[in-house]
Amino acid sequence: EPCGDTVTVFTPADNCVPQAGTSEMLGVFGDRLMYRLAYRNFGSYEDLVANHSVQVASGSDQTGIRWYELRNPGSGFSVYQQGTYAPDSNYRWMGSIAMDQVGDIAVGYNVSSSSMSPTIRYTGRQSTDTLGTMETEIDILSAAGVSTASQTNSVRWGDYSSMAIDPTDDCTFWYTNQYQPANGKNEWSTRIASFSFPACSGGFALSSSASSLTVNSGNQGTVTLTITPQGGFDSAVSFSCSGLPAGTTCGFSPAQVTPSGTAVTTTLTFSVGTQSASRRMPSPLLPVAVMAAAFCLIGWRRARSPLMPMLAAVIIGLGVMLACGGGGSSTGGGGGTTPTTSTVTVAATAGKLQQTTMISLTVN
Repeated sequence: EPCGDTVTVFTPADNCVPQAGTSEMLGVFGDRLMYRLAYRNFGSYEDLVANHSVQVASGSDQTGIRWYELRNPGSGFSVYQQGTYAPDSNYRWMGSIAMDQVGDIAVGYNVSSSSMSPTIRYTGRQSTDTLGTMETEIDILSAAGVSTASQTNSVRWGDYSSMAIDPTDDCTFWYTNQYQPANGKNEWSTRIASFSFPACSGGFALSSSASSLTVNSGNQGTVTLTITPQGGFDSAVSFSCSGLPAGTTCGFSPAQVTPSGTAVTTTLTFSVGTQSASRRMPSPLLPVAVMAAAFCLIGWRRARSPLMPMLAAVIIGLGVMLACGGGGSSTGGGGGTTPTTSTVTVAATAGKLQQTTMISLTVN
């Protein structure tokens, strides 16, 4: 627990957050999870995000925001990632946390120290960030030019706050919290802020230089894929493909791209292995030809006719040709294979955000 507290709320030890201009310490309420325990269902797994206030280091009263993402892939919830947000020596407490539709997380909280009046800030992480980390924080009050003051006659400060997702787009975070505009007045004001992450609110578009491609056996074919960022999107995008015909592989160069305000491209290469043509089954006329040849040979031996060897040779030759496939080709690349066409799905993925395009691939 923060502040060295070992019991429940309303104890003097729980009031350890300093503030400028007063000896009044503020209460952390570290004995409980903070509002809210937020749940999301992504189909293939479920998520819970939670936070509470903790002591940052042994021997120090400094407090930070401890946050968690719990994940259930179908076998029960366990900790997927966690961290303590305390990027400097300031005290942070009473957070509120939420997650958007692509897995980005935001948490708002109070911040104070002996050299500053309490204020309101938030931080967050995109789903593509390193697990267990948060990005830089934003001060909601100073960013808007709003002044704040210390609470000089009570241990309570900013008790009621909420980080919530806008249901109209499932991307916009709304954070609301209380603050003191003047010292000791106990007259609270409310600040409301909204923000979103590029991967959710903006994202990217995926396009291909060709919607269809024909590749001969043993050869390669290429198309160019373009990632166009939207709404300031600047996360790394990786690629994959599915629905490939047998004996065909795909590769991307580069395998990952990161747009920075402008469109970026990668080359998709289809590599087709050597295809073997189907041989014809032995002809059912072979027994007939053999019987005819035998009959002719027998007749020739009996009749001693000079035409019988010639007739026997012709019949045996026809039988062998029919049995071996006649005019069919037995190797690939000479038109002996039947072209096959498959619809290949190409996916571009950045965290939980994914775009796809279809390419009709014909293999000769």
